[in-house]
Amino acid sequence: MKEKILLTRQFCELIDKGSQILAALCRLSEQEKTAIEQIDATALQSCVTEKQKQLELLAENTLQRNEALVGLGFSADDKGLEQLQASLPPAIANQVDSRWQRLRQSLEKAAELNQRNEQIVQRSQHNLGHLISILQGHSGRSTIYNDAGYKGNYSAQNRLGKA
Repeated sequence: MKEKILLTRQFCELIDKGSQILAALCRLSEQEKTAIEQIDATALQSCVTEKQKQLELLAENTLQRNEALVGLGFSADDKGLEQLQASLPPAIANQVDSRWQRLRQSLEKAAELNQRNEQIVQRSQHNLGHLISILQGHSGRSTIYNDAGYKGNYSAQNRLGKA
């Protein structure tokens, strides 16, 4: 039983490490948002590079956590985690559960921040495309369909679009 508790503590340390990595990803997502809003390509590239490193650490941490669960004799999934907790004294099981919940919350927050940044980039791309279209003389009213059924533009041949 002592060995199981020792291995469980190591598993908890891996959970805590995963939470730290996810917290770093959240901070990087905030920095990434600022870089996107300020159109700072250097800062954005730095954030993306650092996020990639953190994601690699997270993947490694996940693998280690899975191996730890298997080493404890349980499957590397939610059912295995539940079985581990059921096999532990209540105080230790509560520690595992609270750490695991913190990890899940951190993961959800990191995913939300990443999704938010993706939406900002998509909006920016859409707006930039619209501005370029205007500069080229395209407007929604001048769109027609060509023989192949694709959208075309009959007024782009005059004004600034011709240049």
